[in-house]
Amino acid sequence: IEEIYLSLVTYNEEGKPQNFSKLDYFNFGLKNPSDADNLCSYNIILEKNANSAILFGRLIKQNDIWYFQPLKEFSNDSIHSLKEKLA
Repeated sequence: IEEIYLSLVTYNEEGKPQNFSKLDYFNFGLKNPSDADNLCSYNIILEKNANSAILFGRLIKQNDIWYFQPLKEFSNDSIHSLKEKLA
């Protein structure tokens, strides 16, 4: 594995797509389990966005070291259509 994409897709309790219209922001963070240091963190302003999915980051492996690349790509994709786009 050389890349890992990070996304958030919203659904309601019936499994139907929702959107980010009720959210102002969300926070993402990865911690090292051995020492609890933050490997990366990202605060994303949603601004009550009408989309249902966001591709918010990518982990990239270069010379056995992982790097975090923040992204902010909104769409109305489902989990399945987002997977197809990234394949």
